[in-house]
Formats: sequence, C-alpha cells, structure tokens
Amino acid sequence: MDFIFRLLCALTVSVSLQSTVSAASRRTEDSSNVWEKRIRTSLNLLQRRPCWGLSEQAECHDRAIFSNPDTQKMRLYTAAGPKKVRVVLPDRKQRRLAHHSSRNNSYDAVFVIDPFPEASFGHLVFLFLVSYDVNETTCNKTLNGAYIFTDRSECIRRAEKFHCRNRVTTRQVKCEINFIPMVYYKDDSVKARRLRCRQKLINLRFATCPALENFPTRCSDNKPRCDNRGISKPDRYCSHKRCNHAVLVSGGWNSFASRQRYRRRLHNVWALLHSTMRYRKQFIRTFLGQGQKRELAKDQIEKTYVVDRTTKVRQYISNLCRSILCVETLTLYLTGPANSDGALMFWDRDQVGITDESKLYTPKQLLDDIRNCSARRVFLIADYSYSGAMINRLRNRISRHPDQFRNIMAISSTDWGEYAGRNNFTDVFIEKNKEGPVTKSVIQVFKDVKRDLRGSLSTPQIVTAPSSSFINITLDGYESNKSREAAKDFHPCKLIPRTDLPSSLPEK
Repeated sequence: MDFIFRLLCALTVSVSLQSTVSAASRRTEDSSNVWEKRIRTSLNLLQRRPCWGLSEQAECHDRAIFSNPDTQKMRLYTAAGPKKVRVVLPDRKQRRLAHHSSRNNSYDAVFVIDPFPEASFGHLVFLFLVSYDVNETTCNKTLNGAYIFTDRSECIRRAEKFHCRNRVTTRQVKCEINFIPMVYYKDDSVKARRLRCRQKLINLRFATCPALENFPTRCSDNKPRCDNRGISKPDRYCSHKRCNHAVLVSGGWNSFASRQRYRRRLHNVWALLHSTMRYRKQFIRTFLGQGQKRELAKDQIEKTYVVDRTTKVRQYISNLCRSILCVETLTLYLTGPANSDGALMFWDRDQVGITDESKLYTPKQLLDDIRNCSARRVFLIADYSYSGAMINRLRNRISRHPDQFRNIMAISSTDWGEYAGRNNFTDVFIEKNKEGPVTKSVIQVFKDVKRDLRGSLSTPQIVTAPSSSFINITLDGYESNKSREAAKDFHPCKLIPRTDLPSSLPEK
C-alpha cells in the first residue's frame, strides 16, 4: 500500500508539473496573441478611420500614414506587467491623455507605434492606453475607445494631448505626441523604464529594434563628475590675431532618443572644419549632451566636454561673442533630439522624463547668446527636428533689430513643423562644401543641398541678415570660385591691423 501511495503521489506531482508548464506556455503564447489582437485592432481602425480616437476638436493629419500600413517600416514598443503603469511625456506641462482621465491616471498596458523609426526625435508617434475589465458600451461610447475581448474585456484608447492651445491651428504639430514616453510601474520607488521594443509577435513583423545606449556605470561619459576638466574660457580680447572658431553641440535626452548618428555628425563636421576649412583644432570645441565619445575624432576628444545641461554651452558661446577682436568667423553646429518648439534637448539626468529649463537650449536662448556677436561673421547650422523654428525666430528678430544680427547666416535642415528624417542633411552639406574644383560660398552650398534633398521628409531653410556680405564667402571666410589649390594657402587666422586696436584694452 505504501508503494502504491508513493506512486500515486509521484503521478499527481508529474501531472501537476506538466499542467503548470502547459499553462505557463499558454500564457506566453496568449501574451503575444493578445498583443497582436490589440495592435491589429488599432491599425485596422486607423486604416478605416484615420481620426479614430481623437476628440472632435482635434485636427487629423495622419491619413497617409495608415492608408496602406507596412508594419515592417514601423517600430513597436509595449509595456504591461503585474502592476499598473503610468505614462509621462517630456512636456513641462503634463496634460490629460484620454477621455475621462486625469494627469495621474494609470493603465494596465501601453503600446507605442513609431511610423518614422529612422527620423530624429521629436517626431510623431502613436500612443495607445489599455484598460482591463471595461465593458463594450462604456469603452466605445463613454471612453471613445475600441473594445476587444482577449481573456478579459479590454478597452484601447488612442492618447492625445488635451487642453493644447494649438490643436485647431496650423501649428498643430505642437500638440502631437512626438517622443517615446516614460512608462513606469505605478508603485515604483525608482522610476524604471518599462517600455520595450518588439520586432515580431505571432504574425506581425516590425522594424528592427535599435541597440539602446544605456550608461549604467558610475563613470560613463554622461556623468559630469567623471569629466573633471574645466572648460577653458576664450580670451576676452586679442591684440595679435583674429581666428576662426567653431562650437559643435549634440543634445541627448534618453536611450530611446539617443542616436549614434549625432556623434558621427559631430565627427564629420569637425573633420570638415579642421581638414578642409583649416580651422585650428584648439579653436573647435565640442559639447556632448548624450552618449559616449567613441565616434569622435581622436584629436577632437581633447576639446570635447560632456554636458548634461545647457549652462556651459551658453556661457562658452556668449564669451566668444563678447570677446574683442578674437573671432574672425564663428561656426555653430547643433544636432540631436528636439521638442516641437525647436529647442534642443539635453540628457534627462534625473530620469523623471520631464524637461525643465536646464535641459533645453531654446531658439530664443541661442539668439540671445549670439546677439551683437563680435565675430566678423557667424554661420549657424542646425540639423534637428523642428529646427526651422530657429530660422523663423531669427527672421523676426532681424526684421525688428537688424543691427543686432547684421553678421549672421542661419541654415536649418527642416522647416518649422517638420521632422529631421534620415535624409543625411549634414552629410550632403559636408559633401557639397568639398566637391568641385573651386571653392563654394555657403549660399551656393545651401542651394545644392536643397536641390539634392528635394522630395525628402523635410525642407532645408536659410535666413541671412540683409546687410551682411555672405554672397561670395565660404565656410572659412575665404572667397568662393577660387581653385581648391589656392584655398590651401588661406590662413584661418588674420593679423590684426594696428589701426583696429582700441586705444585702451580691458584688463585680462
């Protein structure tokens, strides 16, 4: 009897284990099935009704995206778990994201569809909020959602920014959700990102997931405590030579928005300025707001500074522009993620997912820093989403205060409400500066770039002060239409005539 009892117990345990494994297997399979059902339902609705889920007051400009959707050209992020999740957008003002919700609402699951995975952030993304145990009538009629039944009743709602002032204007882009949000468990003491990229479900396939750049070590390049070098200030005045200077800036934000291409751009622009335009390397400063330094040029790293806020960048640019007789040509190059106001975003150092003034370099701040700049000429080149906002603001400033911006030319890779796609604006700009047997003016380079990028996701813009003499000037201040061979003898530093020296100089 004892033997039979032990045998029955063993069989019971075996059956139980098999049942548990089978149930776990089904749950895993169900998980992918559930996600596929949620996403298919949402995509089908958007294909039939592009404005599905939006409130009556909102305008809908997304018709072309889902007219014939190819999920393999879109990127998918999902989050769900044992706890409810909360969603934070990087806006300083947090808004309601759905009907009958509050700013602090939590959800059972969240997913994001990125229709432009190769574009720089910010750009339009679609955020969906899932609530469990909601009946069909409440979901469809009260919550303006889509009801589905998986192993439970679920309601999918399309998120939007409520109470957004620009929703019904031509600048509706300000009301788009244009970043992968911060999603974390409701009860997390330390906010940890719960969204993860998924390349495939059961039958649906999506764009390749990027290699996320995480910097967990105490001394990664994004930790200011590990960069103990002080940033030397430019001279306050110069009595011997005026030289060409450059400042290269890359923003950051988080691992979703970080791109290796930003650092490659910094490297390539540095090489153009130093090798082709003969800027001296000690006068090219790089400010890195994200990632590692490994993509930068070897000689560039020495003058590269890690920054997690805009203060040091602004101080350095302002000091250059306030110096006396030091700067001949000043070239500023900016790239990285940006918000819809055209502000370059720096690293989210406290990992709360919300911007504040120290994390943003706005067009207004940039123009304040270069107003009345003492350089003979200033070239401002911006390659990021919404960079046309800076062009618009500068154009307005020039019309009101032409004397304050008399020596400035600005070029952006996009118009005001456009995203910076992977159209290689910077690469084409560099190529056009170097091609051909004769030197090219910056204006001619811009025309060539705009022609080559015709039909891309964005349209480059330019503005020049009316009193400036940029027509025949190259990026290093040399004349255009001169042989490349002759240009090699051009020096980026010029002796200061004694007649230009002031009668008295400030003390150092």
